Amino acid sequence: MKIFEVDLIPLAINSVLPSVLLLIGITPVLAALYLVRRKLSFRRSPLPRDLLRPPGYSLQTEIERLREELLVLFCLASILPFIATIVVLINPLGEKSRWILPALLICVVVAGQVLIFQKVWKTAKDLWYKRHGLDGEVAVAEELNLLMIDGCRVFHDVPLERGNIDHVVISKSGVYAVETKTLGRLDERSSEAEAIVDYTRNQIRLPDRVYSIPLQKLEMQTRLLQNFLSESVGRPITVQSMLAIPGWSVKDR
Repeated sequence: MKIFEVDLIPLAINSVLPSVLLLIGITPVLAALYLVRRKLSFRRSPLPRDLLRPPGYSLQTEIERLREELLVLFCLASILPFIATIVVLINPLGEKSRWILPALLICVVVAGQVLIFQKVWKTAKDLWYKRHGLDGEVAVAEELNLLMIDGCRVFHDVPLERGNIDHVVISKSGVYAVETKTLGRLDERSSEAEAIVDYTRNQIRLPDRVYSIPLQKLEMQTRLLQNFLSESVGRPITVQSMLAIPGWSVKDR
C-alpha cells in the first residue's frame, strides 16, 4: 500500500494533470459559444427576404468549411501523440506488458498521422483550387458589372435546384448564364498563355493540358434557369450559356 501511495498516485496525477488543464482551457470557449447560441436562438433577421449573393458566395462558404476542417485536422494531429503519451505514463497493462502498450500506441499514432496527412493533402489542395476559383469569379463579376451601365441586370451565384450559376446577365438581347472556369498557368511569365477552343472535340487546349468543356453542366444550368424564368413570368424565356476563362487569351480553332 505504501508503494501504491508513493509511486502510482503521483504518477497518475502527473499524467492526468495535462488533460485536466487542457479541458479547463477549452471549457470557457465552449461555454460561451453554447450560451450565445442558446440566448440568441429565438431571434431572426428583420429583413423580409434573402439578400442577393455576392460573387463566389458558394465558393466562399466552401473555403470557410475547408479551413475549419484543416483546423480540426491540425488539432487531431497535435492531440493524438499527447494522448498516447498519457496512456503510456498511466500504463494500465502493468509492468509485465510495459513494452506492448508503447509499441501498440506507436503503431496507432503513425497510422493516424498517415491518415491525417492524406486528408490534409486532399483538403489543402481542394482549398487551393477553390481560392483560385473564387478569384476568377470575382474577376469575371467585375467585368460583367460594367454592363449595368448599359442597362443590363447582373446577378451572381444564382442558386438552382442543383448547384448554382456563377453569373446571370439579363439584357435587351437576351438572358445569359455565365459559367466561370479558372484555369491556372504553369508560369505567369509564359508567352504561350493561349487557350485554343476546339469545337469539334469540345475541348480547350492549354499549353500544358487539355480541358474538356462541361457541356452537360452548362445545358443543365440553362434548362433549369429557363424553366424558373418561364414559370415566373408566364411565357417562354430562352437562356444562352457562356463559359468564361479569366486571364487567358482565347482563340478559336
